[in-house]
Formats: sequence, structure tokens, C-alpha cells
Amino acid sequence: MKDEKNKKTNWKDKRINEINKICSARPGAAECFIDEVHGIYESKAKSYKDFQKEQEEKKGKYERKEIKEWRNFK
Repeated sequence: MKDEKNKKTNWKDKRINEINKICSARPGAAECFIDEVHGIYESKAKSYKDFQKEQEEKKGKYERKEIKEWRNFK
């Protein structure tokens, strides 16, 4: 029965449930997931992998040039 429930649950619900479990165990962690949760609700991605790509593209689009350079600094 548990497997049937997991098959019907989409990736968004699974990830939100994971985040809720983490935040229940550590209430201070909720702030770390605010952007991800908003992104999940707004996303049209078909999978979590697609969502991650989408987020990286968004981040790259809006990230300032100096920050990009700093992140690539080795």
C-alpha cells in the first residue's frame, strides 16, 4: 500500500515532504529552504532533476557578474 501511495505522489510533493521533515526536526533550518519551496510551487518542471536545472539557469540569469567571477575563482 505504501508503494501505491508513493507512485501517485509527484516529485513536488515528495520534495516538500522531505523539507517539512527536515524543518520539523530542526526548526531553524526552514529559512534555508524558502527559495527552494517558492521555486517548487512556481516550477513547471516534470522532475526534480529538471527543477534543479531550471534553478541553475535562473540563478545564472539573475546573478551579478562579480558574483559569477567570484564563484569561478580558483
